[in-house]
Amino acid sequence: MKTNVTLKTLLKKFFLFPLLIISLFTAAQPDYNFQNPVLYSGSDLQAGAKYRFSGVKSGVDALVTIKSLSPGVSLNQLDATSTGFKEAFQPFIRVDKNTNGFVEFEFTFVKAGLSLPVSMAYVAATPIDVDGSGGLYEQDQINMGGGYVNYDLLNTQLTMGQV
Repeated sequence: MKTNVTLKTLLKKFFLFPLLIISLFTAAQPDYNFQNPVLYSGSDLQAGAKYRFSGVKSGVDALVTIKSLSPGVSLNQLDATSTGFKEAFQPFIRVDKNTNGFVEFEFTFVKAGLSLPVSMAYVAATPIDVDGSGGLYEQDQINMGGGYVNYDLLNTQLTMGQV
């Protein structure tokens, strides 16, 4: 079977294919880049420790504070980069067997190299599952400074509201 290709069809393919490739690479880029935290105050991996992630966005740093760790909970790493998505904030949290516990983190976005707060129009946050077995139940909560998001893994339900 012989197929006729018109100039219009060739132009569409010529322009659409590069746009598709560019859009795939653009969509795959992270919004934020949490890498190489530097401890600048407190004891490493303990409540009260403060870290700076430089250049999380252009001209913006993130100050991350470990606000609290409940009994039976410890941090093995503030930001585990050997697995997962290296640009994401990925704490490695250890919880003792038969323990209900949590770690509370506070994020403050500031001008790069300074401590002047910067308002962010959009911050993506995705609590994800951790490895475990048996009767492991996970809960995640994100306080958005005037609102909250609560994700119940057992029922896979997302709830949002204002405080």
